[in-house]
Amino acid sequence: MHKYPKAIYANPLEPAVCPILAVAIILFTETADSRGRQSLFVGERSSERYGSILREVLEGLTEEEEAVLERSKYEIAAFHAVPSGWVWPTGISVQRIWDLWWEGTTSGTIIRPFRLIEPKRDLQDPQSKMRQSRAKIVIESIIQEFHLFIGEKSAQDASHPWLNIQLETTTHHVRNEVFSVMLPRLLAKIYRHNPSRPEELTYAAVYEHLTKYHTAQNPGRKRQKKDKPNNP
Repeated sequence: MHKYPKAIYANPLEPAVCPILAVAIILFTETADSRGRQSLFVGERSSERYGSILREVLEGLTEEEEAVLERSKYEIAAFHAVPSGWVWPTGISVQRIWDLWWEGTTSGTIIRPFRLIEPKRDLQDPQSKMRQSRAKIVIESIIQEFHLFIGEKSAQDASHPWLNIQLETTTHHVRNEVFSVMLPRLLAKIYRHNPSRPEELTYAAVYEHLTKYHTAQNPGRKRQKKDKPNNP
């Protein structure tokens, strides 16, 4: 797992949530061991043990508790990198990557919404970084279709229910409704013949067709790259 600096400050205005005060109380109330040593974290593999406890707490948060914290369980987990050795998934449908992009994983090891994963910090292997980049292009293309759709509807129907929604904060149900409309719109542009089961397409397959579509739309761009002389 990547290491990066974190800053923790005292909170004298709210002692009940002050991390420095909490540590001080532990140090002043815990007794030393038989050798006269005092440790803040007792036992071995503290990171794993406390990480496991934190995951259980996060998984058990209710919507009411998240509202009090003013953060979702995924945003809280987002302060930490993905688990060591975690790789970006491959071979999954564009529908699945759409869900993961906004919601992350909801069972097992909690992974933040995939849109919050930072490749340089969180992804260790080149293949995962490449997959993240391709998934992002696919998602952004669907979002672009949504913006075009909203532009069309705003001129036709000012009362359309999608005009004021934010994809980041709307419900899973509404996001899936948006996806079910926007994916066919996108596929109609990049495929010669619409697939019979578009929801089963992998995001990698959609990316490949997006690449071919943009190349066909901008043939001069590829030629310029090919003709560009190499630096001596």
